[in-house]
Amino acid sequence: MNSPITLIILFSLLSLVYSLITTPLVIKLAKIRGWVVAPRPDRWHTKPTALMGGIAIYFSFISIVAASSIYFKFDLLIVLAFTIMFVTGLIDDLKELKPIYKLIAQVIATFILIYKGYIFGNAILGWIGVPITFLWVIGITNAINLLDNMDGLSAGISTIIALIIGSISVIDGDMQTALLSFVLAGATLGFLRYNFNPAKIFMGDSGSLFLGFVLSFLALSVQKNLNDTSIYIVMILPLALMVIPILDTSLVTIKRLISGRKIYMGGKDHTSHRLVAMGLSERKAVLLLYAIGLLWGITTVFLSSFKDSTLYLPIVSILLIATAFFGLFLSNVKVYNESEEKIAYLRSRGQNVDKGGLLLRLLLMNKKIIFGVSFDILIISASFYVTAKVTGMDASANYTILALFILIKILSFFIANSYRKTWRYISFSDLNSNFISGFIASVLLFVLTIILFTDIDMPAYFFLIDFLLSFSGIFSMRVLFKYFRETLLRFRTYSDKVVIYGAGELGHMLSKQLFISDKYRFKPVAFIDDDETMKNTIINGIEILGTPDEVVDVCRMANANIVIVASSLIKDENLQEMKLALQKNNIRLLRFEARMLEI
Repeated sequence: MNSPITLIILFSLLSLVYSLITTPLVIKLAKIRGWVVAPRPDRWHTKPTALMGGIAIYFSFISIVAASSIYFKFDLLIVLAFTIMFVTGLIDDLKELKPIYKLIAQVIATFILIYKGYIFGNAILGWIGVPITFLWVIGITNAINLLDNMDGLSAGISTIIALIIGSISVIDGDMQTALLSFVLAGATLGFLRYNFNPAKIFMGDSGSLFLGFVLSFLALSVQKNLNDTSIYIVMILPLALMVIPILDTSLVTIKRLISGRKIYMGGKDHTSHRLVAMGLSERKAVLLLYAIGLLWGITTVFLSSFKDSTLYLPIVSILLIATAFFGLFLSNVKVYNESEEKIAYLRSRGQNVDKGGLLLRLLLMNKKIIFGVSFDILIISASFYVTAKVTGMDASANYTILALFILIKILSFFIANSYRKTWRYISFSDLNSNFISGFIASVLLFVLTIILFTDIDMPAYFFLIDFLLSFSGIFSMRVLFKYFRETLLRFRTYSDKVVIYGAGELGHMLSKQLFISDKYRFKPVAFIDDDETMKNTIINGIEILGTPDEVVDVCRMANANIVIVASSLIKDENLQEMKLALQKNNIRLLRFEARMLEI
């Protein structure tokens, strides 16, 4: 009856219920005490909102942990460290502490964790694990704090991370960490009920600093109990769990440096803000970040329970590349004022960099090549290890072979100008180029291994499988970038919805352009065409709903307020009757042309 799993479920539900009850009470208390945050230019909310939600999260968590101590043993010093961070955040909410005082509190609390034996990497990193632990805990604590920039984002991501850590802990038999994780998830989920858009309360620093610290501890705790697992997952696990906070903090820091902004200043330039700036609703932006965090979390559960480390590199490489694409895409969304965007644009191309910034200038000028080569190295390595697994070769027999594969293939892609091509316009000619250069590289590798590695038996089909995997992976990566970019843009929600008149080449061109354009901010929702036989067919994901005679009905059906004519065959005088009908329904009629003109 009192099995550990049953108790964990019980206490987690109690934490959830306790949080659902205490959060409304904190909202009332905040309004009475004046703990309300007014709208500010550098913040996202638009109306006065209650603060101090961290009180509900902390007391829901700590009270249930205290109640569960009858069955589970907890270290009081660790609980003290949790409390130090909560109190620090609470004081900051009430009196606004200087950053140095918050940092000192974080250092003290981190020292307690190290004193109790929680060190990043366990014994793998040796002494270097101690400074990395300080950087890890302080970094994640502040990353969760920075992530608290949109309704429900920090609380939701924290809930997902806690649930994933709890699941891994249960699989590994660490019931103490599992209990702490699920109880924290319950407390945060109960608060999220009132914090999700539109938020009735914010957690404040008392909540975000507390959550960030506890999550960084839980990641160290679950890592500590994975001693029998591969070294790869021990090192990857904490980073994979915190991918959204790390991505957000990295993106904000780099873009503020490039644009000339101070790093510590607040602003609407986080991942969530950039998603909204490109057209997603607040809820869609937050849910998308939830989905990415959940995908990484499920992957960590799979890897931590899967003892064969051969697949670690391929799986993590794919997710890492996809997440990097996501970050690169968001980095191009304009969220600063015109002068800052101009500075960022020039610096991103290696221009207008301050004196002494030669290294930064070189990095920015060659960022496409750096990212391309880095991604290719990951895929080449992953393909090699998968091939070794399939063919039964001992991949650790000679690391020089893998290094040779990377060297020859990167050089072949460089000679084929692969790193000078823009991925957003990837085409079949690029497919041919990659295929030929990759095939030549594989033939050369076959010859070189026969000459250089006479003591290792590598059959010809090893090179064939490796070629097919690496070619597919590298080309798919470039296609994925284009697909990911265009798919994400389709989720934008604009008030101007467009029906395109003309389902020919010009109409298809227009629909593609509108999906990726930031200038017009029109969303194509339907086609109409003179050819009745094309009705109900789909072009570029958009259905042809009718003919010009049905244009008003189609606009009503698709909730469109603009019709754009995309055909050079339709004369303006023939559109007058349509124009009058549309004007009566407050629908605009525009014309799109793309034609060659003599100069």
